[in-house]
Amino acid sequence: MSFLGAYSPQDKALFGSVECPDDVDIPLTDIHAYKKYPTLNWVYDKVKMCEALEVPHGFAGVEPEEYPVFQKPIHNLEGRGQGTTLIKNPKDFKKSYSPGAFWMSAYTGEHWSIDHVVSKGEWIDYFIVEGHPTWDGMFDYWEYKGRVDENLPTSANMLQSSIKCTNFIETYLKDSEFNGIINFECIGQNIIEIHLRISPQMAALYGEHNIKQIPGLYSDGVWKKDLGDKKPPGGYVLPLFVEDSPKHGYEINQQVIKDIASDENMRHISLEYDGEKDLNLIAHPPGGYYMGSITVKDLDQGKEERQRLLNAFIPRA
Repeated sequence: MSFLGAYSPQDKALFGSVECPDDVDIPLTDIHAYKKYPTLNWVYDKVKMCEALEVPHGFAGVEPEEYPVFQKPIHNLEGRGQGTTLIKNPKDFKKSYSPGAFWMSAYTGEHWSIDHVVSKGEWIDYFIVEGHPTWDGMFDYWEYKGRVDENLPTSANMLQSSIKCTNFIETYLKDSEFNGIINFECIGQNIIEIHLRISPQMAALYGEHNIKQIPGLYSDGVWKKDLGDKKPPGGYVLPLFVEDSPKHGYEINQQVIKDIASDENMRHISLEYDGEKDLNLIAHPPGGYYMGSITVKDLDQGKEERQRLLNAFIPRA
């Protein structure tokens, strides 16, 4: 079975090029991870997660003592901030009531995505990426940061978030014999999401040498930090968002895609929208529709290439 659930043909190619035993299942989505880990998948119940993390929370309709709060679905296995609303006062809280939702404290500070490598229930390595948000759940770009000790002087929020992630692993996975990668999303110094899988859109930042180690980690718990003195190449992930979902979708200028893909600045392109899918059915945050992402070496050049890519999506009449 090997890697399960790649969202795009390019991601299938990225992970599919890695040799993996047929009897090793590696989840790339929360849906596959939920099925694979029945004793740990309680982390996808956000109420239970908040209880474990001692985060202030409550069901929709039960007013919080302090604002602001985020209202979210209790379960959201497709992710990308679907159904998330920032609520700043009691009036908006009553207006925003949604059955099956809950609220949790809306923390402030930097947004971190931290992939922890876990062997036999103990963390042995990790990769930190910082998100630079825009509005309504969307991000301008994600920036590879590496490990805490590689960012001296270290942000207090980065350090504390990393500590909370490792504490969670030591508390809940120590006796689990878990082999794999767990992704934590944090804001400021606080965990807000836990995923029992790697963050696939960040994988190209970690380098081919680390991607190739993933099957051995899942099968036997084997992982070598800085394999052969190789450091992750790093870089930036730029999401592709559009404001509108045309009735007949978008036509894609494939030549533009090929030209940009061949540029030396481009490390990886992942296009979830293929011109045939209903854009509304691709998981997206409240602020825009998600098309895919690009991974680049240089940020400024990457932003120019992102705009060229977006211009390659032409609304059908």
